[in-house]
Amino acid sequence: MKLVVGINEKGIRVGQWHQRAELTDDEVDRMRAEREAGTSWKKLAAMFDCSVRHCRDICSGKKRQLATRFKEVRLPEPG
Repeated sequence: MKLVVGINEKGIRVGQWHQRAELTDDEVDRMRAEREAGTSWKKLAAMFDCSVRHCRDICSGKKRQLATRFKEVRLPEPG
């Protein structure tokens, strides 16, 4: 089975495709929209089940990169 994933200029998976990603891209978009609407860091952390620092890093752009291109990867066969 094959999957198309986002990668950065170095060829490393980014966004929800990164192996250690805790949030999907949709959740990140919702988090940023909530913050712009005035939601506190503490409330965001509770809503998305992560730390306040993680929320701040994501909303500031420090922790979440955007894909510059995409590539197809092969997933291992189940079983």
